[in-house]
Amino acid sequence: MIRKKTFWLVVIILTIWNIVLTFMFYDKSKTIQEGTENITVIENEVNGFSTDLTHLYDDVISSIVTVRSDTANGTGVIIRQVDNTVYVATSYHIIEGAETVDIALDNYQEIEATIVGFDVIRDVAILSFESVFRVDPIDFGASALLESGEFVVAIGSPLSVDYRGSLSFGLVSSARRTLELTVSDQDYFITMIQTDVTLNSGNSGGPLINMAGELVGLNTLSMTVDDASGLSFALSSAEVRHIADEIIETGEVTKCDLGIRTVELSSMTNYQKAALNIDLDVVSGLLVRDVKADFLANSIGLRTGDIILEINDETIDDIYDLIDAEYTIEDHVDIEILRGSEAMTLSLEIGS
Repeated sequence: MIRKKTFWLVVIILTIWNIVLTFMFYDKSKTIQEGTENITVIENEVNGFSTDLTHLYDDVISSIVTVRSDTANGTGVIIRQVDNTVYVATSYHIIEGAETVDIALDNYQEIEATIVGFDVIRDVAILSFESVFRVDPIDFGASALLESGEFVVAIGSPLSVDYRGSLSFGLVSSARRTLELTVSDQDYFITMIQTDVTLNSGNSGGPLINMAGELVGLNTLSMTVDDASGLSFALSSAEVRHIADEIIETGEVTKCDLGIRTVELSSMTNYQKAALNIDLDVVSGLLVRDVKADFLANSIGLRTGDIILEINDETIDDIYDLIDAEYTIEDHVDIEILRGSEAMTLSLEIGS
């Protein structure tokens, strides 16, 4: 009799436990064990990353404008407001040769814009307009922290203003892709962010945004070739900020382009270093892979295979340190390098 009562008691306990487990399993919040890592899923959030981008979209959409000139249509992003003057970054090719430029705000208001200045080489233009009300400049993100595999979003006005606010979503393929582009019959090395985000005509000049809702790039071009797709490129927000600062302050860009293609040593494996006869103890700096004959780096004596450690006493760990340095070089340049195992300094007075 006692055994029978014990049996039914166990059955009741197990039934109750099964019901509790069932409710836990179907709860909106659940934890999944995968290897040694717990993945927490709350509605449509995974480890704090939301697969629902509506909040991100709502946070940034008022910072994005449509740019229309008498030569082309595109997108722009509000980056700054000083008193009643609002500054917008966009692509230069949208306003190239234009006599008039208009900006359509998110509230459907259309305002005539002024061209403050531009950088033809990096395809950036800074516009301004007067506003009696406060606008929402977008927050700048750290493009130097971008890594391959991160999610990013592009928002713009493809084709026309009728499609303003169109959103496309994708991955960063490379945060440091150096392209060789021809501008006015001159070839330049330009570091871009490569993504698989869909860009259509009219997306140019629009923002590339990270999952924190920050500007990490300015969408510039998409390669359309027969054998490839999903090759889109944006100029980094680090470079956009430099260009905007110089144009707003002086009306022009005075970047001292060294004319080199480099690889970050921090991204190289020991196997790669060994193949190039690089000391495995050298863990930071930039390996020079290409030097253009008609640029400053060649004049100063920089060679393929050199490792750049410092420029004008500033440590160079990655490509974004190099970009920063190129905007600060003025009357002279000193480059600390390793050539093989020998440390040396290359110097040049810019005026010479």
